[in-house]
Formats: sequence, C-alpha cells, structure tokens
Amino acid sequence: MFEQARSISGMLKMCDSSQSELAKRLGVSQSYIANKIRLLKFPSDVQRKIKRAGLSERHARALLRLSGEEEQLEAIDKAVKHQMNVRA
Repeated sequence: MFEQARSISGMLKMCDSSQSELAKRLGVSQSYIANKIRLLKFPSDVQRKIKRAGLSERHARALLRLSGEEEQLEAIDKAVKHQMNVRA
C-alpha cells in the first residue's frame, strides 16, 4: 500500500496534475487518490510496522486519526495482539 501511495505521489509530481486529473487518467475516483496519498503522512517507522504486522489499508487510515507516532505504534501493537478489526 505504501509503495502504491509513493507511486501515485510520484505520478502527481511528474505529470504536474491534480488528484482529479490523475484519477481520471487512472480510471479511479479522486478520493481513492487522496486516501492513498494520506498514507504517506506516517513516519517511516510506523509504515514499516504496519507493513510487518500485515495490517490492511483500512487499519492504516484509521491509525491516521491518532495524534502521534508513539500512539500509532502502540495501537499497532494492540491491534496485532488482540487481532482487532478496523472498527475495534
């Protein structure tokens, strides 16, 4: 998911286009593009931990609501330990 987000971000920069324009080119919605780009807000340590834990993109987007890196890392540990779904 992070590799895809980096690719989309790179395409936006390379083509110097808006999210809406890129979405049309790729045949996806603008919100799809926006959600992918949001994943890049995570610090690299959090990205690695999400990937290692095998969490879904929906899990990751839920973690973005948390205030900081430490809180996000703790939430990942808790989600894995308790096999929590996104809602939990």
